[in-house]
Amino acid sequence: ECFREDCLEGCSKRGGWRINILAAGLGQGAGVSLLGFVVYRVKPEVHALTVAKLAVPAIYRRKGYGRVLMADLVQQAKSLPEIDVVSLASLQEAITFYHSLGFKRKQAITAKDETVSLVPGQVFMERRVGSGRSGKAPAPGRKRR
Repeated sequence: ECFREDCLEGCSKRGGWRINILAAGLGQGAGVSLLGFVVYRVKPEVHALTVAKLAVPAIYRRKGYGRVLMADLVQQAKSLPEIDVVSLASLQEAITFYHSLGFKRKQAITAKDETVSLVPGQVFMERRVGSGRSGKAPAPGRKRR
């Protein structure tokens, strides 16, 4: 409820979106606490794993949970031979966070690019996880090993 939307919507085989959840038991029968989640889609046709949402409740932010979720997702992408890149659209205030995880800025999103899920001011970012294993040409200026 702290995210003001149904983050599970579209998370199914049919919808194509998947979700990884980070949660912790509070002990002594107190229940389970949601520490964060990441919603993503594997897109082998473009050799990418695309992140739609990374969210951590305000009370758990700046404790490393977003970093754990993204590190796990990057490892997951590295294990998929058809995936060469993890891509996302970052809010301005999260760009430094994604840079610290190895993501590089690709382009800013403008009003003409806006869709339901994208907002002007967001920035497309990518992190390479493969070296052209999918058969796709390497990035400009890079040689294939």
